[in-house]
Amino acid sequence: MRAPLQRLLQVANAATLALGGMAAALMMIHVTADVVGKAVGAPVTGTLEIVSSYYMVACIFLPIGWVQQQRSHLAVELFASHLSARANRLLTTFADLALLVFTSLLCAAAFTEALEQSLVRETSEAVAVRIEVWPSRWFPVLGALCMSLTLLLQLAVRWSEGGQEPGSTGQGDWT
Repeated sequence: MRAPLQRLLQVANAATLALGGMAAALMMIHVTADVVGKAVGAPVTGTLEIVSSYYMVACIFLPIGWVQQQRSHLAVELFASHLSARANRLLTTFADLALLVFTSLLCAAAFTEALEQSLVRETSEAVAVRIEVWPSRWFPVLGALCMSLTLLLQLAVRWSEGGQEPGSTGQGDWT
């Protein structure tokens, strides 16, 4: 049962990573077009609003499940490197549980905000154009959900395997 869930979550995390990467590429193209447009007297309307409301939010929130899957979040191991393997596993489990609580709360709060802004169809005003920004409110929900589910599955795997993910050296996904 765990293997199909892992594969499904890996696909979801890879998809959100790809979407975040596409947002970064689109942001570079959009900003470049705006800079060139400003140089010739025809800037791209709404660049600031689209970059800050869509691209940046997507780049930050969508890939966080994948980053957790790879266990690539920043970690300070100043004291952990001197702990025994058992103490290190306990510390990692505690940190993962705390992070699971945080990301679950983040997901719930982001969901509430996204729902409210979707219902009122939140917009941002750019010069003479109104840009609907409510869809971007769902990016943090999706990212936090993927991260929470990844953490939950990693904890379940660690507990069922006696404290460590199979084949794990602390890096990489579940394969």
